[in-house]
Amino acid sequence: MQAMEAFLASRARPTIGAYKAKEAPMKPLTFVLALVLATWLMPLRNSEARPWDALHCGRTDLAHLPAKYFLGETCSAPCDGAEHFFDLKKDPNLEHPLPKSAVRYGEDDEIYYRGVKCRGFTAKDYEQIKD
Repeated sequence: MQAMEAFLASRARPTIGAYKAKEAPMKPLTFVLALVLATWLMPLRNSEARPWDALHCGRTDLAHLPAKYFLGETCSAPCDGAEHFFDLKKDPNLEHPLPKSAVRYGEDDEIYYRGVKCRGFTAKDYEQIKD
């Protein structure tokens, strides 16, 4: 141990007074600009940003909203804490939920609306809704 201390002491550079490392000046504006640029350039697809999913069920398009949107004081009717389905063509503002008896789940979590099997929207389908 003493040999290691002697070796380190022989390699140390002498300093006059207290040694203080210089810190690089912080440039918050550069950091903020880099953060804004990275966020702006980050790709964001509509299907990833959407809080609900849409389904094609034959000629009908459905919106499926999870139960978390129907809980608490800030929810709009119905506030029953259950998931709901809405017809996107007849009710684009999602104000009137479809009856629960019209939608059912199959064995492998497939969704059926009035006996017709539903499939999820693709990214192209979501873009058509946006337009």
